[in-house]
Amino acid sequence: MSSDILKQEDTLQTQFTDHASARVWKRLHISRLEVARILEDDQCILLGKDGASSKIHKLFFSALDDDWFVAVQDERSGVVVTVLPSNYHNRWHISPEALQLARKLIEKDGEHVPSLTIANAVGVMSFWFTAIFEDSRGIRRTVNLGSIPREGETTILRVMADTDVRDLVKDWLSQKIATGERPVEVLVRLGKKGVRTPVDLRSLGW
Repeated sequence: MSSDILKQEDTLQTQFTDHASARVWKRLHISRLEVARILEDDQCILLGKDGASSKIHKLFFSALDDDWFVAVQDERSGVVVTVLPSNYHNRWHISPEALQLARKLIEKDGEHVPSLTIANAVGVMSFWFTAIFEDSRGIRRTVNLGSIPREGETTILRVMADTDVRDLVKDWLSQKIATGERPVEVLVRLGKKGVRTPVDLRSLGW
């Protein structure tokens, strides 16, 4: 990284964890500096806050990628902890209106904004996650956790190697589990009729 870029980053309040920096490099064609400027210039949409924590979720549009992303940021320190593709973000529903507005905040000179491409369009397969919980009496129940759209030819093995996916599944588990229960098994399948594959619970912190 050049000294000029480092000087520019030093003038910004927004900083990135190593994990968030790696996600920007892997997923976006714009730089970390450009993401920071989008966040600081409020060219983004506040989606919500993680309960009592200080983590806020901000939707923004990358013109170079022609796609939307969600930055998870500590509002106290300004540190971005991760950057997610908008279709990985299942905590809140992202409306077409929010996507359109996020795009307009980036587009310049009022140029025409094309119709939105809605994630999860017909024909796009998804990875579906299911959990089996067991209580102290040995009674089990099966719960659908959620789904993630498949990107290209991504396999189950590759998607579960993604730390953001594992963090998302952990979050789903914490939301769905009842007091006195423990997860016995987490299963993932490609498509609603795909073969269910067990996920290593140790990789999810259990």
